[in-house]
Amino acid sequence: MDQNLTLLIAEENLLQRFHTDDIAANNRRIHAICRAVENEENDAVDITFEIHENGTVRCSFRGTLERINRARSLLEYKLTGGRQHDMDPIEGLVPLNVANLQQLDRELSELRQFGCHSCNRSWWKKVFTYKPVSHCPNCSVCYNCVPRGQERGWGRYVCQRCGNTFSGFAVAGTPAPCFRCGNERHDIHTAHTDTTSALKWDVTVQCFTERIGPRPQFNDHGHHRYTHACAACDNGRIRPCPARSVLVFSDPHECAGSTASTFMTQASDAGIYND
Repeated sequence: MDQNLTLLIAEENLLQRFHTDDIAANNRRIHAICRAVENEENDAVDITFEIHENGTVRCSFRGTLERINRARSLLEYKLTGGRQHDMDPIEGLVPLNVANLQQLDRELSELRQFGCHSCNRSWWKKVFTYKPVSHCPNCSVCYNCVPRGQERGWGRYVCQRCGNTFSGFAVAGTPAPCFRCGNERHDIHTAHTDTTSALKWDVTVQCFTERIGPRPQFNDHGHHRYTHACAACDNGRIRPCPARSVLVFSDPHECAGSTASTFMTQASDAGIYND
């Protein structure tokens, strides 16, 4: 079904060749551009224009919405060279573009961990910050997220002494030793050798994880050189690590019905990452 749309272009946004005192010449140039845009759309859009006394160009479009949007963008670019979009936004308003929409989407969502006691399983899911809840994939019970201080999963560590970056199983608030700094100190200050690799570093060099999340699907080579060690397993002396066999479960969520599950289409793309 045909629709109508009007586009107003201020005189200061027009290209320099349209800033002449010859009104007839300006009309001919704009008329030629309108005809070219119509031909580009196979005459599926009718374009008329009018130049007001203050120099503002008023363009009217008639056709299908898809054709109108393409013709409008093309005509606006040919008349302004993109200046219309380069105008300073109104104070307090953020320009509506793809980058700002992506930033808003990142600010509204976060990756959180959930655990189901009945199914004895945990999972990660990207949820909205204002409603961090998720249904168990097995029993469909709705749960609140695990508190940040109790999360456990795949962590990435950064040593504050040498800048070494490594990854592995991690528990929030539980430090892990740095192999690089520890090995250097062992070679310098320890004369004897030890067959237990877990004892070959300075346990005073402790690192805390920057973030915890699900195990990556790709091969993370930051952890393959050494065995796991952290404060929970006494820096590798207890095998297997006790923290690995303990799951933190979520509290069931009491749905009050005050919020909808979602009103945004992109929420369906937030997949579940299982341990």
